[in-house]
Amino acid sequence: MKSLIRKIFKKNFVISLRNNLNIFPIKINTNNLDKNFSISDSFTWRTDKKFKTIFKFKDLLNYFYADETKIVNLKFYSKEGFMIKNLKNIKISELNSLTIDQKFMNGIEDYGTFTIFHKSKNYTPSIRNSCYTGFSYDNRSYVYVHGNLPTSAELLYENEKKIFKNIIGKSLFINQFYKIQNRFDGSDFVELFLHNPCNSEIKFKIREKKYSLSPNSSRIIKLKTQEITIRSNCYLLRPIIFNYKKNILDVFHG
Repeated sequence: MKSLIRKIFKKNFVISLRNNLNIFPIKINTNNLDKNFSISDSFTWRTDKKFKTIFKFKDLLNYFYADETKIVNLKFYSKEGFMIKNLKNIKISELNSLTIDQKFMNGIEDYGTFTIFHKSKNYTPSIRNSCYTGFSYDNRSYVYVHGNLPTSAELLYENEKKIFKNIIGKSLFINQFYKIQNRFDGSDFVELFLHNPCNSEIKFKIREKKYSLSPNSSRIIKLKTQEITIRSNCYLLRPIIFNYKKNILDVFHG
């Protein structure tokens, strides 16, 4: 009987109901992604305001399982959540570096997100790519931050069949608090890069100002304050933080 109840509680529609009503919620749902999936964080890219981005990543399948396939798919999205660049079957080496500037983005001066999926014909446990993204502002040295949250997945052995999303849960109520574990005394200003990892709109508040994000969309919010708390209906609305202080840029997640 207990085994049956556990199975029922792990059904996707039951998890959605639990999350919506905040009853034993599952904040990160990877129940169905334990084998044969490539799971990706949503990485940030910026080519706006003198920014350029670099992505450094490893051949995880080869590193962990001696898999010689060496192929990835990279998908780039606008801040509105629309796919704007889709790179398929890209050959990689053990260590890889990709520069994302206006030339790479076909002249786009903006920001958004991207994902990476490793491909293979072999059957293995799932892997998660949470590698490093670097940001250069006004041609200064890159500042690096590792991946933030797992947001989507593809089967390792199928190409473009289906992308699994909605890994991060949400509630019907704006009752989730995320306090950034840093004070910003002395900072000139802060930019919060927020991305909606859910399949439906999310709502949130910062300093009592109301915001919303449509599915897969992103937004940069500029603030000048000592402490930052985000109240939302997303269970893990964790931002990437761009902290400007004199001539120094620091990038991290909260």
